[in-house]
Amino acid sequence: MAETSDVVRAYELACYADNALRAGEVADARKLMAEAAALDGGYAVRAAHIGEKDERRKTVGRTLARLVVKPLVAAGCRIEPCGSWSPTSYLVRDCPPWTLHVYVGTVKFGGAISVNAGRWTDPKDVQYFPFAGVGLPRGQIRYSTQAELEEACERWRDLLLASVLPWGAGQGAG
Repeated sequence: MAETSDVVRAYELACYADNALRAGEVADARKLMAEAAALDGGYAVRAAHIGEKDERRKTVGRTLARLVVKPLVAAGCRIEPCGSWSPTSYLVRDCPPWTLHVYVGTVKFGGAISVNAGRWTDPKDVQYFPFAGVGLPRGQIRYSTQAELEEACERWRDLLLASVLPWGAGQGAG
């Protein structure tokens, strides 16, 4: 599990990497972002793609719906509260005696897909998925281009289907 100082240092390194990239120092930017990703897995997508051009406009809502929400619905989740996806929606999966809620969205200033997942048998005693245990101490995967956004969503989809949904059904510790 990453320590708070590791998360802060990863953020600093990512900022330095972005500055190096703006200065045209792609090799330095890649090295710095790789160091950030080693401390906080949320930077792994950025590290894999930093310096690559992608001029497409980012379509965050549509990309999230297509690559994350739709597969989770196909896996047995339902969208609440209205049954159709919006940025204020969340996903619910009932696996008696457990109930799983998954919140998928963006961070306040953009640039990251964030997930929070909780399960319970009694709503007064919620257990949260330990994202730090899978290398994502803040429950975020960062992106800066549409290609990175798509990969971030694919990584979230894979993690949610392989780890979070089984955990939400009572498998594994919370």
